[in-house]
Amino acid sequence: MFQRTWSTPGVFLPWFSVTRRTARALPKDGKPVSTWPDIDEALLNVAEGVQKAVEDLRKKRPANASRPAVTQPEVPEKTPVISRVKKVAASSQVWNIPYRRNPFFTGRESILTRLHTILHAGKAAALSQPPAISGLGGIGKTQAAMEYAYRYRDEYQHVLWVQANTRETLTSSYVTLAGLLNLPEQGAQDQSLTIQAVKNWLEQHDRWLLIFDNADDLSMVDEFVPAGRSGHILFTTRTLSAAPRNHAWTGCTTFRRA
Repeated sequence: MFQRTWSTPGVFLPWFSVTRRTARALPKDGKPVSTWPDIDEALLNVAEGVQKAVEDLRKKRPANASRPAVTQPEVPEKTPVISRVKKVAASSQVWNIPYRRNPFFTGRESILTRLHTILHAGKAAALSQPPAISGLGGIGKTQAAMEYAYRYRDEYQHVLWVQANTRETLTSSYVTLAGLLNLPEQGAQDQSLTIQAVKNWLEQHDRWLLIFDNADDLSMVDEFVPAGRSGHILFTTRTLSAAPRNHAWTGCTTFRRA
């Protein structure tokens, strides 16, 4: 019976799943983590690969195989399950977080607690001052926002994700939201009508969480932010140097490298 071992030479080098017959690099294609445009996505790819290797090993193990000695490590009876995001009807819940939950997420407890406190600090404070997770690229802003969404999903009727890198991704995200919310304007040729329809819906409903990921150009993102704040808004951004019109960008949480 062959043994499967793991080599983790470092965060900025490929990780490998090795057997006697095969070698599979993680992340995919053996591409070093440090070269990925999105470090969060690379680490999530590693996590998924680790889980798949564990599941494969358990399937190949003979049913009558003897248990290893107590002094030897064994495969846990329960391994974290990474499930695909489910999108359900707008009448019940809309959930469009684009990433699976990272079962190996750890730390940042104080950040998540502070975000929760800010967003639930009371109507005036929470709704007029949406928090932002800020810091350099690759330090885990997206992972933290994603973990917040998964951890507190039961507190919201709808959890919505908007990719805010460019005007094109913002527009595309809002068109997607219009479809998930079954809005009549979802197929409008004039996409500005679709964007406004989504904003109107957000202003008229509550119990939603809206996450703008990679909102580095805050003045551009401001055009997509609904008025009123009947729900919760969270941003991830590399900078808070410019404040958008008519919105308070205070009470922000900042990540720094250790």
